[in-house]
Amino acid sequence: MKRNLWVLVLVLVLEQTVRIKPPETRTRRFILKRLLFLLRFVGNMISYLKLISILLMISGQNPFTLLGTDTPAVWAWSQNNKIFSCLMAFFICNLMETHFLSTGAFEVTLNGEC
Repeated sequence: MKRNLWVLVLVLVLEQTVRIKPPETRTRRFILKRLLFLLRFVGNMISYLKLISILLMISGQNPFTLLGTDTPAVWAWSQNNKIFSCLMAFFICNLMETHFLSTGAFEVTLNGEC
């Protein structure tokens, strides 16, 4: 009887010192890490696509002929207005890139208090 009491006390002390987290917290953390990885991946892919599209617009190459499809009207317009279309692609892609890469983690302090 005394031995079981000591085991119970030892288990209670270990639980208080180790502070075992419930499985829901671990799964939420895992999901959040995967979600942040996915958002970072999408942001990086937008950045690469932005650079490739600007290079194609400046060079005047038509990637749709290589793919065997008809050239869209948007691409023909971008070839006629290269400066405006490059600036528009740059700013819109930067807007989407910063949206996907921002974490939203910041603290506001006033007089040393959050």
